Amino acid sequence: MKRRAKYAREGRPEHVPTEANRKLIMIAIGMGATQDDVAEEIGIAKHTLAKHYREDLDMATARFQTKLRIRAGVKALAGDRTMQIFLLKTKCGFRETSEVVGENGGPVQIIISGDDAKL
Repeated sequence: MKRRAKYAREGRPEHVPTEANRKLIMIAIGMGATQDDVAEEIGIAKHTLAKHYREDLDMATARFQTKLRIRAGVKALAGDRTMQIFLLKTKCGFRETSEVVGENGGPVQIIISGDDAKL
């Protein structure tokens, strides 16, 4: 009967999650990267990613979007005109177009009289 070496069945050492990896996951998943892409970037298997970072994967998009919203709001309140315009249009319903309507919100009526009527 063959004897196996003492450590022959040992694999890679257990993955230890880091804050740097958690931040990378939040940004990458928040921007639409796949779990396969993230696992490859970190250098681990997809199942290892899911095992050690399940909550991070589940919450990544919400956390990323929340941070973006906060930063956008801070910039707008600090006087960034471009961000103010962007937020007014996307979050407050402002538009750059104007609508011309007639009486009681109906169509505009054009009345031609005099010499203009001959055209």
